[in-house]
Amino acid sequence: MKKIVFFITLMILFFTGMASAQWQAKFRLTGQQSDGQNICEVIIGAGPNAEILPEPPSPPQFTCRLFIPDSNWQSFHVKDIKQDSDTLQWVLAINPHGNIGPPVPASAVLSWKSNDFEKGSFEMREGYDGIGKVIVSDMNEFSELKVTGLDENQYFLILKK
Repeated sequence: MKKIVFFITLMILFFTGMASAQWQAKFRLTGQQSDGQNICEVIIGAGPNAEILPEPPSPPQFTCRLFIPDSNWQSFHVKDIKQDSDTLQWVLAINPHGNIGPPVPASAVLSWKSNDFEKGSFEMREGYDGIGKVIVSDMNEFSELKVTGLDENQYFLILKK
């Protein structure tokens, strides 16, 4: 009887450990060097439980901004861990110019570690609705994207399929 209880306990611990496994990928946006904030980071991922972290208030001066809007576009996050599924998507909002500097286009670099993603296919598209142009077909093969624009948000969809 003790062997059966021991075996069942081991199985429970083994499968519980598997269920809590998750992955997270950090994205960093680096803008023009200035007296204001020029680096922003967000985290996306998947696991057994969803988890979000709200975006803190924006600093008074910044040369870039990166956040994850919620599905209702009512709040913004810096961390969005979704309950794991075969197909998932996240929207990144990127402002590559910020509120500092003349009204001419500026560039910021979005970077990530390609080995942070779990096995599978991840792509990045322009826009937020999934029908935009594919700009990174395999996020496991590339690790950065240059974004250029004025002081306004541009949207990019990350799709796990």
